[in-house]
Amino acid sequence: MRIITTFIAFVLLSYGNAQTALEVGNTSDLKKALDRSSKAIEEVKSLRSELREANKKNAILSSALEGMQAKVSSEITRSQELQAQNERAMNLALDEFKKKFDDQNKTVEAVQSSLDEKFNKQLIFFVLGLVLFVIIALIATRSATKKGLDQANASWNSFQEHLLKK
Repeated sequence: MRIITTFIAFVLLSYGNAQTALEVGNTSDLKKALDRSSKAIEEVKSLRSELREANKKNAILSSALEGMQAKVSSEITRSQELQAQNERAMNLALDEFKKKFDDQNKTVEAVQSSLDEKFNKQLIFFVLGLVLFVIIALIATRSATKKGLDQANASWNSFQEHLLKK
């Protein structure tokens, strides 16, 4: 837009100078004005060609940018899909771990209760054995004491009989 406005300003300026030169009748001024006008036209033509080149480069860069955006978008989509897959895999692994952990806890509880039951049985058998040993020891002690007393009585009686006989 600026280029076109500049071009129009140069053309009008050149045209105005040419008109002034014609009115004055000065051909050298007219020639100078025409030279300036032709230079302005050449500058406008070069600016237009530069503008076309810039527009072409802009189009190339725009298409490259769109391509990069599409590529980045596809990479982001693929990354999100991979992240979702990894998250699902992690959730499955955690679920499996939780199941195994729960199973292991149940097994530990079963083993613990079994060991507690065996320990209780062993403790009961030990106490019963100890009580039985004490009872047998008491019976054996009483029996030995009674036998010893009976022997002592028998010996005492035999001693007294022996003394009485003499």
